[in-house]
Amino acid sequence: MGSRCYDLTLPPFSDQLMLYIIGILSNLGIAAYGAGLSASMRRDIGAMYASFITKAGAFGEDGMDLMIREDGWSNLRHLKTEID
Repeated sequence: MGSRCYDLTLPPFSDQLMLYIIGILSNLGIAAYGAGLSASMRRDIGAMYASFITKAGAFGEDGMDLMIREDGWSNLRHLKTEID
């Protein structure tokens, strides 16, 4: 049972799936930072968590914008136009 390496030219996963997984992980990161923020009693760490939540939210928003921009990837296109 040796390992084998193949010369594949196609990615094993679609771009849509990878963007979806990154979006989920981004939301999980925000939830983890929120849990850490609620459990921390130090003000300096709370400010640091708030900064991390803001950055993770911006990252997740960029991923969702990519999904909306691609035709047919997200059914939230109409919500995005209504919010803007």
